[in-house]
Amino acid sequence: MQVNDFENNQLKAKHLKIFAYGSNLCLTRILDRVPSAKFMTKGWVDGFQLRLHKTGQDGSGKANCFYTGQAKHRVYGVIYTIDPSEKKDLDRHEGLGFGYQDELLEITTIKNTIVTAKAYIASSAAINDDLLPFNWYLKYIIQGVQDFNFPADYQEMIKSQPSIKDKDPKRLGTFEETILRHQNIMV
Repeated sequence: MQVNDFENNQLKAKHLKIFAYGSNLCLTRILDRVPSAKFMTKGWVDGFQLRLHKTGQDGSGKANCFYTGQAKHRVYGVIYTIDPSEKKDLDRHEGLGFGYQDELLEITTIKNTIVTAKAYIASSAAINDDLLPFNWYLKYIIQGVQDFNFPADYQEMIKSQPSIKDKDPKRLGTFEETILRHQNIMV
């Protein structure tokens, strides 16, 4: 099925399925971007590896669900449903067309069913293996993998990723405000 056919069918439906594997794992972050987001299920894709090498608009590394084709690689994430009218807002936040493209992935859910969902995947031109994420960005991902209780080895792999300090106080302040609100809603 072509992406456009899937999107047209989803637009006719009440909800669009999005596979989040990076900073949007943090529920508060995605709710700030698309208020209709609702958790559907946890899942994973095999043959992909989480890498933080997508060139962000701020010059730092962002998450990418990178296809390796190797059975030993797995990316965990969650499927959210969103109102199709908010897809353009999420596209803007994600930078669709500016390093990310949306692709359909077959997600294996925790109930061992397959769900087709859209995911933002880095275009090859946007990949730079020399980049590091900002520490606040990495903390969004860490928060998400903890909240959704992904396997301990996966959580440790993410926690061990190197990161750099962001010199922009505005971005750091936005992160701190989001995490404070996140802690309040997760109680």
